[in-house]
Amino acid sequence: MAAADATITLPAVPLFLQEKRLIGSFYGSAQIRRNFADLVALAESGQLDIGSAVSRRIRLDEVNDAFRAMEAGEVIRSVIC
Repeated sequence: MAAADATITLPAVPLFLQEKRLIGSFYGSAQIRRNFADLVALAESGQLDIGSAVSRRIRLDEVNDAFRAMEAGEVIRSVIC
């Protein structure tokens, strides 16, 4: 995830000549009610590695530091154990 004030620069010609499109995505644009069971099945079968999305495991008393690390871009995801 980019910083809130991040910008990008793109070459303009491919957008027109090759009909390229730029589409945003928030959490993969998933429809949780529809996709969640499929994601769980993929994770259980080993086809979806969800463990690599966890940067750090924390205790509940470390939650403030975890929020600081997230805001600073130091971690992808912290999980409370």
